Amino acid sequence: MSSLDRQQKQAERRIAIQRQMDLMEQAALGRNIPDILDGNGESTTDNKESARRFLDDSSGDSSPNGSSNGTPPGGGPSKVNGEGGGGFLGLLQKSFYHRKNDQEFDTMRQTNIAPRSGGFSGGGSSMNNMNTMNTMNSVQADPKRRKRCLFILASVCLTAILVPTVGGKWSEHRTKKHREKENVTIIPQDMAARRLAIQDTIIKMGLSDPDQLLRPDTAPYQALDWVAIHDKAQLPVHDSFLPHRFALATLYFSTHGDLMFAPVPDDGTADIPELSNGEGDVRDEADEKDEEEAIIAADDFSLEPDWLKEDNWLSAKGICTWYGISCHHRQGTPADQVHFDDNWGISILNLTENNVRGTIPPELLLVLSDEIRAIDLSGNGIWGDLPLELGELDTIEGLYLDENFIGGTMPGVELAKMTKLQNLYLAKNILTGPMPSQLSELANLKGLTLHDNQLTGTLPTEIGSMPQLELMYLDLNLMTGTIPTEYGSFPAIHDLRLRNNYFGGTIPKEFGNAVTMETLYLDNNELVGTLPTELSKLKYLDELHVYKNGLTGTLPTEYGLLKKLHHIYMDSNGFIGTIPKEWGNIKDLQQLYLYKNKLTGFLPTE
Repeated sequence: MSSLDRQQKQAERRIAIQRQMDLMEQAALGRNIPDILDGNGESTTDNKESARRFLDDSSGDSSPNGSSNGTPPGGGPSKVNGEGGGGFLGLLQKSFYHRKNDQEFDTMRQTNIAPRSGGFSGGGSSMNNMNTMNTMNSVQADPKRRKRCLFILASVCLTAILVPTVGGKWSEHRTKKHREKENVTIIPQDMAARRLAIQDTIIKMGLSDPDQLLRPDTAPYQALDWVAIHDKAQLPVHDSFLPHRFALATLYFSTHGDLMFAPVPDDGTADIPELSNGEGDVRDEADEKDEEEAIIAADDFSLEPDWLKEDNWLSAKGICTWYGISCHHRQGTPADQVHFDDNWGISILNLTENNVRGTIPPELLLVLSDEIRAIDLSGNGIWGDLPLELGELDTIEGLYLDENFIGGTMPGVELAKMTKLQNLYLAKNILTGPMPSQLSELANLKGLTLHDNQLTGTLPTEIGSMPQLELMYLDLNLMTGTIPTEYGSFPAIHDLRLRNNYFGGTIPKEFGNAVTMETLYLDNNELVGTLPTELSKLKYLDELHVYKNGLTGTLPTEYGLLKKLHHIYMDSNGFIGTIPKEWGNIKDLQQLYLYKNKLTGFLPTE
């Protein structure tokens, strides 16, 4: 088919489509619908078939080869029995032009373009030779057919108007009912943007593992949700104390039960079911199951009170009013004012014996690294390993984590970085492994309690050089080896307890140089040999426990010089001889245990 043939075919198709639309408009307005006549005012079969064919083809777009979508290249109708194309046009076409015996048109107007069964001839005629088409006589349309058309048009229009409106209202109604039933709140898109901005800030500051911030079952994720969305304080994204609220929230979520936050989707909306408010800190047992299944509300944030006291935690109030937090002195306020309704640098975090159960989040330690002076979480249910981030606590002076369930080995390198540390209390946990020699680098350390753990290995000799160490409790462990002679060089020691281990060898005579010693516990070990007379130099000694060892020999008479000695426990050994009469000079002696030995004689009358 030549290019001119295609142009003529497309032009005639457009004319047929336009004629169809004109007839539909007239029918809708109640006007007469003219039959299509030839140039002489008479209907022709060829014109009728050509018109029907092009009306049938009008439902699709013209293709380069002259065919329409769903229409064979020959130009024939795409539907059987001459029915029109699909869709709205086909429906109206059938309504207007369907007649019995397949007679839709009576006549077709004669044009200068001669019709033929396969299309238009491509002779020398062109589009410029086309004459204006004239409508001859009008024939009155069938009233029933016109009513049918009007009914279809009205139905289509009404459907187009009502479906979006009624459907939208119904959808809105169902959504509203659903949210009322579930007590949900929509997180606005700007809140999602705020959350992302805070998340980026936290990641850039290196405060949290990015993977943790993306997992809804982690404390950092839940803390991020709280500080970004639920925190009524709504601090600006770049507020210097927003990381503090995030870090404290991370501690809260790390030590509470699972809190079911609905994650914020990418589109910035999420359904947050509400938790009905409870009065008081103790849950009603009858409602316990329902409360466990409840979900935190965005507008009234209430949580399961796992802690014994948690006043103001996760409230809009400043962190300096939260239970257990003392802030640094603020210029212009009294020196002893450490609790005030504001966000400020944290000096002390004290949640001792508060039923705090969970792990210590690294986020807390990183945020408080350059301001905290003391952390006391003793007597709780803290578990897990000691965080390596403890080494970031540059200003800390007291770390009290005793009476918990902390396990693993002691990270000596990281602990040694806390150069200002004065007290390290890790007793009554389940620590394993050796005692790190790096602890000797803590030049300011005064108190070290590691008793009631599962420490193994030997005593580091370097510990004996610690200049300010006043007390060291290593009892009730699994340590072996001998007691280093360097431990007699403690210049400031007051209380040394090595009891209930597996130490062997003799008691170092160098202990006589620790002239500040007040309490010495060496009982329940495997010590042998005799009691060193040099201990008589310990003029401040108050308690001496060496029972349940393998000690032998006689009791030193020099111990009669220990005028401040109140308690002597030497039972369950192999001592022989008599009790020196010089011991009668110990005027304030309150307890003397010497049973299960081989001693003879009587107690001194003095």
